[in-house]
Formats: sequence, structure tokens, C-alpha cells
Amino acid sequence: MYNLINIVDKNGVPFVKSVKDLYISVGMNKGNWSTWYKRNVLGSIFFKENIDYERYSVIVESNETIDFACTLDMGKHLVIQMPTEKAHDYRNYLINYEKNQIKLPSNYKEALIELVKAEEEKERLQLIIIEQKTLVEFADKMLMSKDSVLVRVYAKILNDEGLNIGEKKLYSWFRENGYLNKTNEPYQHYMEYFELKPRTYDTPFGTKTTTTTYIKPKGQLYFFKKIKKYLGVKE
Repeated sequence: MYNLINIVDKNGVPFVKSVKDLYISVGMNKGNWSTWYKRNVLGSIFFKENIDYERYSVIVESNETIDFACTLDMGKHLVIQMPTEKAHDYRNYLINYEKNQIKLPSNYKEALIELVKAEEEKERLQLIIIEQKTLVEFADKMLMSKDSVLVRVYAKILNDEGLNIGEKKLYSWFRENGYLNKTNEPYQHYMEYFELKPRTYDTPFGTKTTTTTYIKPKGQLYFFKKIKKYLGVKE
């Protein structure tokens, strides 16, 4: 069973070659792959593209699909989010594989290289902790409100957090990234982040009803990190 997990070496770091193969091997539904990776890989607040994972395209039965190579740490994290009977076994396999790869430095040069790597990893983790602190503080504010907000209100909230983006630019970003359609209404598969509220009003020709897009607290937190990255804002 475990030989289905193809692990490759990338500059001395072991990577799970195909997250999709891991996803299928663990017993997850193939038909939900696209939705799952958008939420758990691209939407992850814990791991970063081109550091913890790399995306690539593959052709399967004349159809192009997205796949990812990821570090063992990320692989262990992802497996835990797969609610199947095999998930625990596969996580243990990745843990044991990592343990078997541990190699003590054989000379002074190798020891220095390992020390530099350890310091770089320490700095990276410290940056993640700082970023998570910012996200937690923002999340606390969102949880306190518990209200969905208009896009223009969310733009003001972002500006108060140091993310300078106006209402028009925010609407444009939502459309360009496939969250809203050209009438500024959310696509169905992103409704967990948005809410459509009806508004009824009278006209000389009768009563009419329109809908207005609001962003849920969950969406406010989800988009915060993505917009922060889009604007290139760092701690």
C-alpha cells in the first residue's frame, strides 16, 4: 500500500511528489479533489507556495488537472484532514520515513551547513508565528462581530488593518480571482464566504427585489490573508 506514496528529493528535502495520489490513496473522493485542494492547499494559512509546496499541471485522460508536490511536514498535516480509516496509517508512514532520513553530519563543514539550515528554519517559523498572531487578532475581531458586512464596509475594515484597498478595487479583485461574477454576486461554490441579502422596494411599475452581496465573518478572515499577500504587505 505505502509504495504508492512517491517521495522525491528536492535540494536535499524529501517531498511527497503527488498530493493528489496521496489524497486518493488515503481513500478520499476523487470527484471532490478540486474543492478539497482549493480549501486545504491553496487556502491554507499554515503553508506557503514555493516553500512548503509547488503546484504543477498534469494531463489525465486528455484533461488537464492541478497537482502539488509538498514537504513531508505538509503531507502529515494534510493527511490528518482526510477523515478516512487509512489516514492515521499514512501519517505514521510519513513520520517513519522522515525518521529514517535523519543523517548526522560527518564533518565540520556538514555541521555548519546543518546549523545554517536550522537557523533559517527557525527564522521561517518565527515569521509564521508573527503572521499567525496577526491572523488570530483579526479573527478575534471577526468573531466578536458575528455579522456579515457589505463589501464597502469590508474595504474600510481592511484599510483600518493597514491594507489600503478601496471598494472598487476590492470588487475588481473578487471578480478577477473568480469569487464574484460580473454582476458582483458570488459563485455557488464560494457561498460559504458570502451571503446574499434581498432588498425589496417600490417603483412606479410595481415592487421589485434585488440582492446585495455581503461577506460573512468566515469570508472576512479567509480573504484577509489573500488580500494581504496580493498587496505585498509584510510584517
